Amino acid sequence: MSTFGSRKEAARSGCQQMGKKKGKPATDAPASEPFQSAFSGLASLRADLPSFESPDPGPQPGLIASPGTSTAETKLVLQREKKGRGGKTVTRLLGLPTPDARAYWTTKLKKELGCGATIEGDDVVLLGDVGDRAETRLEAGGFRRIVRGS
Repeated sequence: MSTFGSRKEAARSGCQQMGKKKGKPATDAPASEPFQSAFSGLASLRADLPSFESPDPGPQPGLIASPGTSTAETKLVLQREKKGRGGKTVTRLLGLPTPDARAYWTTKLKKELGCGATIEGDDVVLLGDVGDRAETRLEAGGFRRIVRGS
């Protein structure tokens, strides 16, 4: 048996009762004041940021072909191969003349085709059967002599 005879007596004495709460407790902060944001101070710094023109400035003159040749004169070969790779297909790109050109086009094709790519010796190896898409990107980059096969 409880010490109080009825609920009214319990309420009068200030005793808490079990059940639903009648409302939310009052807060100290006014409701119109927003919460403090960790990023609120960044808006004032936006004007100090440098402008960003283009994500890809385009190929540098010395990156594409060796001196004395242009991209239109450079002959590229795209080969599809599976041998020695555990049944996985790769596309091999031969004919880029300089190491800088190989590094540039490896990075560019990797991003644009969404595939893995690496440099093996004088060749760029693209993971997957991406010869058609690679040919399109290389033509857009200024290469005109692209041969498919060996």
